Amino acid sequence: MVMAQIYVKESANLMSYRPMKDFFTRCVSRRVVVATMLLGLLSIIVLFVYPHLTAWYHLCAARLALKQFHNREAIQHLRLCLKTWPADTDALFLAARIARRVGNYVDAEIALNKYEAQRGCDAAAELERILLRAERGDVERSATFCKYWIEQGHPDTPFIFEAMVHGHLHAYRLAEAYRVLQRWRQAQPSNPQTFFVEGEIRDCEMLASGAALCYQQAIHIDPQHEEARLKLTAALMEQRAFVEALPHLEYLQQCQPDNLQVLVRLATCYAFLDQSQEAVRLLEDVLARKPDFAPALAERGKIALDHGEYIAAENWLREAVTRNPSDQSARYNLVQCLRRLSKDAEAQQQQQQLDQLETDLKRLYKITTQEMSQMPHNAALHCELGVLLLRNGFTESGLQWLNSAVQLDAQCTLAHRALADYYQQIGYSEIAEQHRRLAGSAPRPQAKLGNR
Repeated sequence: MVMAQIYVKESANLMSYRPMKDFFTRCVSRRVVVATMLLGLLSIIVLFVYPHLTAWYHLCAARLALKQFHNREAIQHLRLCLKTWPADTDALFLAARIARRVGNYVDAEIALNKYEAQRGCDAAAELERILLRAERGDVERSATFCKYWIEQGHPDTPFIFEAMVHGHLHAYRLAEAYRVLQRWRQAQPSNPQTFFVEGEIRDCEMLASGAALCYQQAIHIDPQHEEARLKLTAALMEQRAFVEALPHLEYLQQCQPDNLQVLVRLATCYAFLDQSQEAVRLLEDVLARKPDFAPALAERGKIALDHGEYIAAENWLREAVTRNPSDQSARYNLVQCLRRLSKDAEAQQQQQQLDQLETDLKRLYKITTQEMSQMPHNAALHCELGVLLLRNGFTESGLQWLNSAVQLDAQCTLAHRALADYYQQIGYSEIAEQHRRLAGSAPRPQAKLGNR
């Protein structure tokens, strides 16, 4: 009887427990379903929405960095943006503009073509194409458009001024570059980029002290202007102001740890300050990354020469002048090294090349700072400039000026001969033969080019 009562009681308890259990089970199940749905939604956001938000952020950051003339920062942000949005027209336009501003004209053309394939040749593309043409030295055909946009107060006025100054510099017409710069500074007296481009003009004039002052002013206005700081270090080191250059290089090393040029300049400063071990460590790091980097080879050879390691110095210096024939310092050190090794005949040959290099640089200086502004359309002058640049390892610029000479005068014999020799050396025999025929068909002789 007692057992029966217990059974009935437990059965009643069990009946009251099961509905409650089912209720809690249903609640838990619903929460699991909701949580699963939320997790799925979050996954969709992470996988599909977040990359686009990130791309948009980097696009905005690139646009701001470009407006501040911070090229490296703009390039980094834009590269990240293009990973997600490789065909975004706004990103392609920025890519074209940044590439043009840093001198990568082929990349600028490619990005602009991609932009126009989607948007067509709209006002933005038309402006950028004209700025690209101006930047490459064709300022005369671009000047009318640029002046109109400046007078209309175009939002891109700083970029228009900059392209015109760079175009005149590209054509070695420094007087015109100064005039455009003065107009720009009147319009925007506190823009640090005006001091930066003035420093570039001073560099073309080989006035290191004046260039340094300009770059210092740009940094004073904008301490984050890394390009101005880098050029300042070059100007200071040219004046042998290594102590003054050192803190700027250390700052740049933090910002640009992969910039090999910064590391080599740091090594040069350390070597001057009798910290040879640190200098060698930096140079070995650079050469491990890029064994043919001419500045590192030259500095490594100089340190070896200073320490009496003449055989090693010869190898480094010989490679340096092969990679960069216009490096006067490296060739001078090679001459000294060969003499220490009693290789007098070869030392004499290198000395003759050094003398020729010094003569060429003096002539280049006169052409680029004086004569080109006075005779901007003289085919013989373009030809001479092309020959000098080509002979000293500036292949792209040399070919540009030689081609400019034959455009100005299709019968410029010396330009055709120089082009024929160059194309023959690199194995383009058909092109070489074309220029030889054009040189031979010229009806009148050209004046011999030389020092004036």
